[in-house]
Amino acid sequence: MRWGKILFLFFLFGLLISGCGKDKPTPPPPPPEGWIQRETGITEDLFGINFVDSENGWAVGDYGTVIHTTDGGKTWSVQTSGIQHQLCDVDFLDHLHGWSVGAGGKIIITNDGGATWIDKSNPEVTTRRLWRCSFPDVLNGWAVGQNGTVIHTTDGGETWQNQHLPEGSETWWLKSVCFIDASEGWVAGKDGIILHTTDGGTHWEKQWEGGTTMNLNGIIFPENSLEGWAGG
Repeated sequence: MRWGKILFLFFLFGLLISGCGKDKPTPPPPPPEGWIQRETGITEDLFGINFVDSENGWAVGDYGTVIHTTDGGKTWSVQTSGIQHQLCDVDFLDHLHGWSVGAGGKIIITNDGGATWIDKSNPEVTTRRLWRCSFPDVLNGWAVGQNGTVIHTTDGGETWQNQHLPEGSETWWLKSVCFIDASEGWVAGKDGIILHTTDGGTHWEKQWEGGTTMNLNGIIFPENSLEGWAGG
């Protein structure tokens, strides 16, 4: 009789710790680690992305595609760019002011977070592909691209002017640009070229050439820092 009672108590204890069998709810899976794939709801290829904080970001791509998120990338909404050209890069300074550049020298700007985009392309300045743009403030910005193209704006993208590079720049494909303020910036591109300016692009000098034959597709310098990285 004693053993029967003991076995019965063990049976009840087993039911309790098991959550009473089949009625036990399935515990949630542990939170994922590393990268998480998110669906955007579009099928166009994307080539540029920029976030101003942990929640608000934009991405751009084929056929003038611009998408926007306000929840850290969990959901995305399509914005109307007004163009059909491929967009290669997007740069936002804050929640309102943004710029995007791409094929055919296309430049679009927004002052309302992308609710409206305005085409500020100028074929008299360039019709070459623009790969990257960089705005350290709401007025001063640069875009770079094919055949040594560097263009500059001092009015937030309303108008643009070409900047002159060292001799031989026509063969350079400039793939990235980074300015830390209105004066100092770097450009990187094909065959490992890196250019540097300290006067807003009035003068550019080669800072790195021949150290690698690989194309440098990105260059970044943190704000107020002289330590940077380039890769390709």
